[in-house]
Amino acid sequence: MFNFVQQQGTLYLVGFSFVFFGIVWALNRLQRSLPSPVNKLIVRWLRLVLIALFVGIAFKLTFFGGIPYWRLLVMGILAWLLIDSGYLWLYILAWDKSELPLFPSIRSVEKIDWPANTRFFLIKDWIRENNYQEIGCFNYYYENEVLQQLIVYESPDKTIRLQIIIVTDVTGVILDQIAFTSETEDEKVIVTDNVFMPFGGVYPSNWIVQRHPPIRKIQSIARLHQDTLADNDEVCCVRIEIDAKTWIQDMQNTLERENIEAGILHRRRDRPEFGKMTGEGRYRIWKELLLLNYFSITMIGRSKN
Repeated sequence: MFNFVQQQGTLYLVGFSFVFFGIVWALNRLQRSLPSPVNKLIVRWLRLVLIALFVGIAFKLTFFGGIPYWRLLVMGILAWLLIDSGYLWLYILAWDKSELPLFPSIRSVEKIDWPANTRFFLIKDWIRENNYQEIGCFNYYYENEVLQQLIVYESPDKTIRLQIIIVTDVTGVILDQIAFTSETEDEKVIVTDNVFMPFGGVYPSNWIVQRHPPIRKIQSIARLHQDTLADNDEVCCVRIEIDAKTWIQDMQNTLERENIEAGILHRRRDRPEFGKMTGEGRYRIWKELLLLNYFSITMIGRSKN
């Protein structure tokens, strides 16, 4: 009797395997084609649930028939998270040793061709309605290949700068990231963004950074930035007079210096031998990638200086 059930279970398992791998393949294709990080998050969780169900059923029909099914589901979830986190760790190690710079070279361009989709049309409409003025267009390059495009705007009173970052992922899907920045009289830098790329480092002690990867509407990010400014209304925002390119490069240099001093990054002279990041830096990137992939949240750390 046991042999008969086991044989039937094996047949069911083989049939279910074809269906399962077909669904997972379709979900992977769907995830790659989605422009929204929120939709990618939903697909990633759906894939995790399906993998847990498959592993639970496979174990139930083969080797662990006497174990409660919910325990097998937990085993499936943990097994997949272990595989996924291991893949991320290998990816980070490969990137850390690669020649890709932390901050690619930036070049001014005359204009940026906006992608022709609804998301970017809505962003342009909001910018026009709120009278933001364009003050610079830039491309980030590595070996003459464009990695990112950036457009910088400023508010009518020049106290808020808006960065629109256009990123094309490895599958060709065009994604948008938005960042609002203000500076105050007491030299605070207030940043509100929806950047979904992992940072993993620390910010200077005078920076107030709020990151909201799940929020994709520019008006919502703008409102959150105004709320943060209101929470710090004991000081006034100042006009940002420095040109856009120098302003961006100064922020990059500040971030790099702070993270070298905090032990997150190696000094430039040591990177060819040891990689860009220290062990602590690689761990922080790995942890933030997992948080972004499954919970759409980021780590916010400040230097102790």
